[in-house]
Amino acid sequence: MRDVLYLELATAGRHRSLEEASLDYQRLWGDWNAWREEEVAYDRSALYAEFGRIVGMSLGYHLGDGVQEEFRISSWVGDEVAILGEFLRVVDSLSKAKSGLRICSHNGKSFDFPYLAKRLVANGLAIPPVMNIAGMKPWALPHLDTLELWRHGAGRRSYVGLELLALTLGIDLPYAWMEGRDVHSRFWSGEREEWERIGRQGGLEVYLTAQVLRRLEGQASIDRQKVRMRLRIMDDDSAKCA
Repeated sequence: MRDVLYLELATAGRHRSLEEASLDYQRLWGDWNAWREEEVAYDRSALYAEFGRIVGMSLGYHLGDGVQEEFRISSWVGDEVAILGEFLRVVDSLSKAKSGLRICSHNGKSFDFPYLAKRLVANGLAIPPVMNIAGMKPWALPHLDTLELWRHGAGRRSYVGLELLALTLGIDLPYAWMEGRDVHSRFWSGEREEWERIGRQGGLEVYLTAQVLRRLEGQASIDRQKVRMRLRIMDDDSAKCA
């Protein structure tokens, strides 16, 4: 598992409310919504890379060996470009240190991986080689998706959330869960406490994903005493923390 980089994204709508968006954005959101069977509320724009943005990211990876080993989790919340820059820095460093680096996320093949790639391109940033999966068939992707592994060949409709999967596997859930649908309002509140909560949630989800993967692969659980978590708030001109 030392060649695995665990990833969790937190996303929000690109604007606090639809009324604050440009007229072109409002028009295209309306056109897009017109084709939906049911109208999508604007706070759900966070789910779509064309209308949303990355407001938080957590990465986890193993460092060291034996008694010196630690599982490091780094989280960033705030400005999207700054967050993406941190991702590129970490991936570049780990790609040089770990051959065959793979990325793991829960539901990553359907959400995190394509969303991240799209937002990199939208911000004029190069997709790193480890993420260059455009044109590849879903089953050919080298990365790991704990939801896909758990399905054991079942169809895409058999969705199981990370929290439920962890509970099913007998993994402790030592924290209060924050639903992804709440990220938009918490981020756009501009409150530092809410931003920190988004970051802590992402870090804990990375930890949980790593524990789930190890359980699915028949590996021993990560020793909590070896987990190191850190959180950094990235200043954002459009949503300053109070």
